[in-house]
Amino acid sequence: MLFRSSMMEGALSGKTGFTGNAGYCYVGSLKRDDRTFVVALLGCGWPNNRGYKWSDTKKLMAYGLENFTYHSLNEVKVDEESLAPIPVAGGQTDKIGESIAVPVTVVTKEAGIEGVLLKEDESFEKREEIAKELEAPVEKGTEVGKITYLVDGEVYGIDYVITVDHVKKIDFTWCFLQVIKHYSIF
Repeated sequence: MLFRSSMMEGALSGKTGFTGNAGYCYVGSLKRDDRTFVVALLGCGWPNNRGYKWSDTKKLMAYGLENFTYHSLNEVKVDEESLAPIPVAGGQTDKIGESIAVPVTVVTKEAGIEGVLLKEDESFEKREEIAKELEAPVEKGTEVGKITYLVDGEVYGIDYVITVDHVKKIDFTWCFLQVIKHYSIF
């Protein structure tokens, strides 16, 4: 038997069961707004108390609805526009004396969850560990940092900061060409 939507708005599905050892059991789900709750009950009554599974389910679902709200990871995600290019020491530029910085972007390597249900006293926290300076050569796609998302101190997800371009190291050929450009009258 299904936990009927007439018993609670948003009921999705459910399955009852009974064994002599486990008693009446129930697994069901409820979706309301942007939240989905799942309940699994074992030993929720033996004969003459078969209705406990319904009352227990309603109490648990009501508790979830009253105490948990959906929060999107986007609430704390890094705005890629705020990620400044990272200076590269010893990198080739167009002219002697110029500085160079490599642009970066944020990537998620794992299929991530976009949000989570949190209690009122819980929140996302973000820790950024991004290099302040790099040493040439720098290859495109080099991991130069990470952004860790936490819920009550527990790691919830990690995004990685990578370079979107490469920077060659200053070498003899580059120096020679710069000297020629600097002193050339062409």
